[in-house]
Amino acid sequence: DLGYRRALIFFGFVLVAYSNFLMADADTNTPFYVFAIWLVIARVGVSAIFPNLNVTGLRALPPELLVQGSGAINFIRQLGGAFGVNIVAVVLEDRAIYHAAALTATQTEGNSATLDLLERMRQVLVEGGYSGVPDGAIDPLAVMFLGQSIFAQAQMFAFRDTFLLIALVATCALVPILFLQGGGRETVPGQAQPPRRGKLPAEAPAE
Repeated sequence: DLGYRRALIFFGFVLVAYSNFLMADADTNTPFYVFAIWLVIARVGVSAIFPNLNVTGLRALPPELLVQGSGAINFIRQLGGAFGVNIVAVVLEDRAIYHAAALTATQTEGNSATLDLLERMRQVLVEGGYSGVPDGAIDPLAVMFLGQSIFAQAQMFAFRDTFLLIALVATCALVPILFLQGGGRETVPGQAQPPRRGKLPAEAPAE
């Protein structure tokens, strides 16, 4: 209640943006504990945002409207969360389809990496002890494995794009926070402000 709410909200969005910028660079080789640390950074930012937003919004209302204001804040937050989750899901699916199509278009006879992968898969199926695999099924299985690899890569790129989008949205949110009203340091009505460091409060004059 007595803190710098605007600064805390700004700090929270900075952490959210920073965490998503880091996750936008993740790939299949990113260790789990590193990704978990990035998620913790984002959650710390969220914990600094919502309580201060609620306090800032409610302090702008007269006492007789606090109940309605609290309900309105919770409703808007839930509505924004529902829209946000659905938008992120749509973007993720759309980017996955886009990257899958782009990667599939590169799988041609002139792609040496694709040919090398298919050849290695054939060797694994032939020399790896898979005696039950008929000769006519080796090439289709190798192509199926290639399709699964493309799908996994497309999903990874889609998640990276989505994290980047969230980071950009959080960064853009920093601008209106600078103009947030009622986000400064305040004192509770009727409470005396603490003395500044290094100075003692003046003594009351003797009668």
